[in-house]
Amino acid sequence: MRHDVYERIKIFIIHGEKPNFSELGRRWNVDRHTVRTAYEQKFKKINLTIS
Repeated sequence: MRHDVYERIKIFIIHGEKPNFSELGRRWNVDRHTVRTAYEQKFKKINLTIS
């Protein structure tokens, strides 16, 4: 998994926004499924540390 996608997706999670995975995939030159996977993994990880 690309580390830069993880770092960028963290910004969306901090702001409480749900990103458009297709748009971000085109912008970052990755597949939308890669963006979604990064979002879900980061979201779970951040929620576990908050709880």
